[in-house]
Amino acid sequence: MIEQNEQNETNQDSIRQKRLLRLNQLEAKIENKSEDSENNEDKTPKEEPKTIPKKVEPKVETPIKQNVFSTLSSMKNSQNSSSSSINLQKKKSKVEAIVLFLSQTEDEWDDQQYKKIFKCTLDNNDTKENEELKFLKELSEDLISENLPLKITTNIIERLLVARLSLDDNANDNAVPLFDYLVNCWRALCEVQRKTNKLLLEKDITEMQKNELNNKVNKRIERLNSAKELIVSYSGFVISTLAEMFPQPQRIIDLGPKCIAIKLLNSNAFELENQLPTLFFDEFIKRFSDNIEEIFDPILKYIMDEMNKQNLNKNYLPPLNAVSKLLTNKLIAAIVPTLNYWNPESVTAKEIEDKTFLGVFYSKVSAFPDSDSGISQAYFSNRNSFSYSTAYENNINGFEIGSRNPDDVKASQNSLCSLVENVQSTLFSMTMSIIRAGLSSREAVLKFFGDTITKNQSREKIQIDRKEVSTDGLMYSLTRVCHKLCEPFLDPGYKKIGLIDLDYFSYTKRIDITEHTRILFDLNQSKEYSEKWNKEHPETPKPNFVTEMFYLTMAVYHYGFLSTVRFYQRMVSQIEEIRKQVKKMNAEKNSGVWANLGIRRVVNEQLLIRYQTQLDVMIDHKLAMDAILLNKTILVDVFKFYNLVMTWIIKLILNKSGMVASTTNINWAQLSRGDISGNIDLRKLPDEAPDAFKALPEWIIDDICEFLVFVCRNKATIFEVVSRDELMTFIMVLMNNSNYIKNPYLKAKFAEILSCFTVPLYRDALGHTSGHLNLIFEMHPLAKDLLVEDMMKFYIDIEQTGMHSQFYDKFNIRYNISQVLKCVWDDANHRKQVINQSKNTEFFVHFANLLMNDTTYLLDEALAKLSEIHVIQKEMTDAQNWNSKTDQYRSERENLLRMDERQAISYMSLGNETVHMLNYMTSDPQIIQPFMEPEIVERLAAMMDYNLTALVGPKCTELKVAEPEKYRFNPKKLLTELIDIYIHLSNRQEFINAVARDGRSYRKEIFLKAHQILRKNGLKGQNDLTKLLNFVENVEKEVNNINLEDEIDQDIPDEFLDPLLYTLMDDPVILPTSHQTVDRSTIKSHLLSDSHDPFNRQPLTIDMVTPNVELKAKIDAYKKERQQKKNKLANSK
Repeated sequence: MIEQNEQNETNQDSIRQKRLLRLNQLEAKIENKSEDSENNEDKTPKEEPKTIPKKVEPKVETPIKQNVFSTLSSMKNSQNSSSSSINLQKKKSKVEAIVLFLSQTEDEWDDQQYKKIFKCTLDNNDTKENEELKFLKELSEDLISENLPLKITTNIIERLLVARLSLDDNANDNAVPLFDYLVNCWRALCEVQRKTNKLLLEKDITEMQKNELNNKVNKRIERLNSAKELIVSYSGFVISTLAEMFPQPQRIIDLGPKCIAIKLLNSNAFELENQLPTLFFDEFIKRFSDNIEEIFDPILKYIMDEMNKQNLNKNYLPPLNAVSKLLTNKLIAAIVPTLNYWNPESVTAKEIEDKTFLGVFYSKVSAFPDSDSGISQAYFSNRNSFSYSTAYENNINGFEIGSRNPDDVKASQNSLCSLVENVQSTLFSMTMSIIRAGLSSREAVLKFFGDTITKNQSREKIQIDRKEVSTDGLMYSLTRVCHKLCEPFLDPGYKKIGLIDLDYFSYTKRIDITEHTRILFDLNQSKEYSEKWNKEHPETPKPNFVTEMFYLTMAVYHYGFLSTVRFYQRMVSQIEEIRKQVKKMNAEKNSGVWANLGIRRVVNEQLLIRYQTQLDVMIDHKLAMDAILLNKTILVDVFKFYNLVMTWIIKLILNKSGMVASTTNINWAQLSRGDISGNIDLRKLPDEAPDAFKALPEWIIDDICEFLVFVCRNKATIFEVVSRDELMTFIMVLMNNSNYIKNPYLKAKFAEILSCFTVPLYRDALGHTSGHLNLIFEMHPLAKDLLVEDMMKFYIDIEQTGMHSQFYDKFNIRYNISQVLKCVWDDANHRKQVINQSKNTEFFVHFANLLMNDTTYLLDEALAKLSEIHVIQKEMTDAQNWNSKTDQYRSERENLLRMDERQAISYMSLGNETVHMLNYMTSDPQIIQPFMEPEIVERLAAMMDYNLTALVGPKCTELKVAEPEKYRFNPKKLLTELIDIYIHLSNRQEFINAVARDGRSYRKEIFLKAHQILRKNGLKGQNDLTKLLNFVENVEKEVNNINLEDEIDQDIPDEFLDPLLYTLMDDPVILPTSHQTVDRSTIKSHLLSDSHDPFNRQPLTIDMVTPNVELKAKIDAYKKERQQKKNKLANSK
């Protein structure tokens, strides 16, 4: 054995000698090359090396003038020489390292490297030279006893690791945690691998050396990899349930895998890479893939619990970034949905944000006050909470913000929104990582979405107990994540719309719509439809991801974003109410009214402070919510989604009605934008909607409307940057098929949206406008054909809504309709559509009748309220008398004044529009005829005369109020419009006769006074004034004729008199059920507002009546006889 060892040593010495010889040869070769490089600048082999001149000392008496260029050249040569020398040294050191690497035995090299890596030794003498090394005494003794060399080789690495990890010193409080120690070992080993691999890059060695080097490097790297695997394995053992095998402080043992969480949370990117290198972590996860849940469950839970403590003002980024980093690993992402805190079934809606994995991250970083009210105060707090007692000069878009600086507020809003959206991007990435981890993970995410939606169904209610539902913050994050998941199929070409299953609601359990109101079906019909569908489809389909996300996103917008919008709108209303109260109390305080109130003054002042503080907090909340809800980018995203929904609804109607097969290749983008040039004509849908459409939840269409109305009222400027063609198509199609929607308030929202397009977006200080949206009325193919008809039909339909408030609701709705019709009146195409509608006499008469009814009521109410305001204002201007009244009396009168003012503004605004509509419609001779029909012409004349008398008659002074413009009352303009209508109709004998027969309101002197006012104020030209006088003259002639008839008709037979109006009938008809005879014009007029027989309340239509031929013959004979008497009487006079 000894001889063999000696022989081995001899062989090794021989090898070393050969290597040293090769090294000397290589060094000589390198030196020669270097000399050649330095001395042969032109690289010509034949040129002799130049000698270096000796340095000549300059003589003192004749100093030599220094040559700058020569000096620079010398310096350059010196630098080149120095650089060459350094390069030579580097090459020598590299070669020496290679020679040393090749000369070492495997055990020698392993021992040397592993000492560096593990900071351990088996020789106690080594610790004297390097204090970092730990002497492993017990292992050393064991190796001696086993007759093994005291060298750290790959064969004993695991024993070394166990020995090092088992040192008693590890339990000291100041000891480096074993996990950190192993990570450092891993890093050191990687450094050794890097340097070892770098040797292969050396070129200045022989081919034989390269082959030998390559062979040795590969073997040694392979052994290092084995050691690396052991390091990674034991790094898991020391933080697992096996941790107690090794001496460690108890706090470290208790911490277990959570030490990784702490590193992820407490380190910046550089420190984290140092403490937990990415490659190490990847190897760690791969090594423990079979036990990954055991290790990473506590890590994820620790980070989740840490996130639960955060908000936007705290340190939320570390836990957010930590979990985001973890989830980039597919193995970890895959186990997350299996954890017991992923989505517990027992969790309530309110607990989702505290007890579910995604819920915690979705909810904690929010700008919404219900998630954290401190956010709004941090960003938008007022410098002076009590500034509301001064002028309200600071505002944003008309909303008063106290002493806050508007520019600062906008900057804070931009900053807040940017912060929140950055978080949303991270949340989306996290969620996407889990979805991509596998099919089961994807299903778990979809189930979490569905469960959150289901548990928050009460958020759709008007009145919500916010303690029982998830916060706006959580629902907003869920909405944004769902929206981002939809983005791949939100392309403007709608190329993926065919992937959306139209029947999803019929079989899904993900979204429960069982008790929801449907578009046309009642609950029983919905149930029957669902049962029928499932019977026809015994195998439940498996929806694709696009389908799932489309319907879930619709639902989360419904229960999330739009629920928040409703809360926001109520909050804004509350702010304005409190603001009014604060203003009122400040006014009273400043006027001195409180001075003599004694203790009541103190109470009032405390109450005022409370109101001011509350107002300030609510304004903070509102401004924070504005940052999100009114952000242009976010609203555009929502708009794009609802454009898809509207296109999908039209597709559903066409597919399910059989107009278009589901497999037909359709350009849905082109169709959804109103194109009618192809084979599909959206103007000709089936009379009855398909069952699939009838069974849809009504909230789908209501959500579209609610969102768009919100945009119209708060951020209409986004209409400039989105496509409105889909919206226009959607509205035109559904309003043109009025039986497709039974809820009139949905159509009312359509009308409000369209009226928004009539208002310019911008108006400068001089009144110049820009940003006109109404061009779509003239350009959209369907709008050009259907807009006027749809608006006029709805004007009629809204008369009956079925709600107790229908009488008042209709006025606001018709106001919006009037804005649209007024806007398109000057367009030749749309005016032609109005003319076409007027040719349908029955339809247009119905429309005109309602228009006159509205005008009558609204102007009557408006003028009555102005009269009441006149009385109260007059009473209040008499200071002595007013101050003598009791406080209670004054308070009651002030409250009445405020109520009258609100109503006057409303009635006058609406009344002005109805008069204006009558004005421009009667201005076209082609439209006048329906207004001249017997059933309405007398009522039109009576309405006109009554309002003219009110404006210029004896009681007109009662309408004199302070600031009439405040109440939208412009008497001159109103008078001008009324006179315009008279002039438009002045050449129609039917109208002249009707005015003459108006014994209640018509007076010649009223018209003459109106003429005087118009002339005096220059409101009308001479031509119109002459027409007015001619009209009055013609009316007077007819009045004389009527007087003559009255003299003759004192004994008209009762059977000739209309039983309702007691006037001589012209065209008597018999009613089918009561068998009463009335004049045709009378019953037609009655049926315009009431579809029942006036005598027995049975249903009645005009086509059910029959002419009373016999009675008509008698009446005609009577009229002929009367005319003869009339002529005779006229001649005698």
